[in-house]
Amino acid sequence: MFDIFFILGNHLLYFPTVVLTKDDVVVLCTTLKSICSKEPNICISGIRFLHDVVLKDFPAELFLQRTDFIKNLFRILNEKNLEIIYSATSCLISLCCALITRIYYHLDPNNYVYSSRKLIFLKKWLISFIIRFCTCL
Repeated sequence: MFDIFFILGNHLLYFPTVVLTKDDVVVLCTTLKSICSKEPNICISGIRFLHDVVLKDFPAELFLQRTDFIKNLFRILNEKNLEIIYSATSCLISLCCALITRIYYHLDPNNYVYSSRKLIFLKKWLISFIIRFCTCL
């Protein structure tokens, strides 16, 4: 794996490499395999597991280091099954929110305070952005 750097304004943001145990790797590989399944029910349950469990148990920057999750969620957006598309979109929105939260944390870990109010605002903004983007297509 590799470290990730971003430049935000005058700040250099550094995401350290996320170290995983063998059990973590097994969970991530199994989840990715479910997401890549051609069977809609398995795919949806894999996306929901990623959204409900994995995104809460692992730091969001892990998904920038292991890009297969993001690539497959975007691939899924081309599917014809609306439930799969909705699940993938919801998961991507949550991932974006988690990444933004981690960015704020890494910019100033001593002063970072989690705010669910900010997160709700961010999710609403992302949803409205996606709706505007989709209506432009």
